[in-house]
Amino acid sequence: GDEMLKLQLRHVNLAARTIHLSKAIAKKRVDRTIDIPDQMFRILISQGIHNFGKDMFIIGKWGRPGKEPIGYNTLRNRFNKIRDRLQLTDMYKWYSFKHTGAGKLLESGATIAEIMNQLGHIDIASTYRYIRRHFGERSEHIRTKFPDPPGLKIEEAINEFDFSI
Repeated sequence: GDEMLKLQLRHVNLAARTIHLSKAIAKKRVDRTIDIPDQMFRILISQGIHNFGKDMFIIGKWGRPGKEPIGYNTLRNRFNKIRDRLQLTDMYKWYSFKHTGAGKLLESGATIAEIMNQLGHIDIASTYRYIRRHFGERSEHIRTKFPDPPGLKIEEAINEFDFSI
């Protein structure tokens, strides 16, 4: 909510590729600085974000930097119209992008701590809820690195198993 709506260009440090979220706008009311992913950085630069005044809201009333912030429900309403036009189920929500992003970060090798910090969670339990929604209780490490029982040759056991049962 407020983090996106009240984000101004003064919060963005393009040289460091970071966004500072002051406790005044942060969801958990704690100052924090987050990294800008390369993809987002390229979008910001291509849109000429550096040419606007520092007091401008990143997403202004007309969908570009402006002196007034975008309305509270505007992004959600615009997303819903696009979702409906694409005939997607209404189970897809604007906020779902955050959940999907967290899962994709984990898939790409980010640690739970990195994801927790980027999402602004204060405790790891919140981050685990996002991850479980995306992955369930799966583990690539357990699936591929689980040790063989002593004396068992897995390939032989697989070859002897009747999968037609």
